[in-house]
Amino acid sequence: MYNVVDLLAIAVFSVAFALKASVRCEDEDRYRLNEFSNYHMYRMFSALCFILYSLRFIQMFEMNAKIGPKIFMLKRMAVDLFFFLFLLAVFTFSYCVASEALLYPFHERPVNNTIFAAFRRAYFNVFGDLDIAGLSTRLVKGHCNKNSYLYITFDYLFKDPTKPNINDIQSLEVYLKETGNISEPYKDSFCEENAEGNAQDPLEMIEGTSVGLLNYYMCFCMLCMYVLTVNIMLINLLIAIFSNTYE
Repeated sequence: MYNVVDLLAIAVFSVAFALKASVRCEDEDRYRLNEFSNYHMYRMFSALCFILYSLRFIQMFEMNAKIGPKIFMLKRMAVDLFFFLFLLAVFTFSYCVASEALLYPFHERPVNNTIFAAFRRAYFNVFGDLDIAGLSTRLVKGHCNKNSYLYITFDYLFKDPTKPNINDIQSLEVYLKETGNISEPYKDSFCEENAEGNAQDPLEMIEGTSVGLLNYYMCFCMLCMYVLTVNIMLINLLIAIFSNTYE
């Protein structure tokens, strides 16, 4: 094991040293945060190198009569944890993809940002960060855009006999522009920006729709099942595996 760590640490250090040698003291590229320069790459590889050499110190404690056996148990537990992560990944991946699809049916984001946001939310749910209030906020952001706002407002005005007679979405858009409740350009947080001019709160508008209400309850139920499965069943299974390894 330590031979592999040594080889990896030397390789990372060599790359970091080469990148550091190519950086000039007066180089202005270090201040350009929109692109990776050799300065930033050097710092990244140096940080990884420090971690690898810090792990190398573990071998010094193996000679201790009290700490040595615990280090060997940690190695065996790390193997058990590695295979356990595959089981955890199945539940985490299925939950984060399904909930993200229901919470953001119209919200267009880059794929890398979407994957990171969904996995981060599902990962921290494992440690008790449920963020129930944030579930409603994400529901509003995911369901609110120009078209959904117009159709919700159209249904609301169509049912209200005291409002002007509006027959289609185009006439509704003209009416909202004339009254100042809608403006260009349209943004993703459309309902939030027009919350003061709306007859209802953005969350109430979305939860008042059949699709929004169903998506919210489905995401809430999936969160409950996910927490029940992962926090109670899988975590206790991992504790039992570690206890068996310890014995």
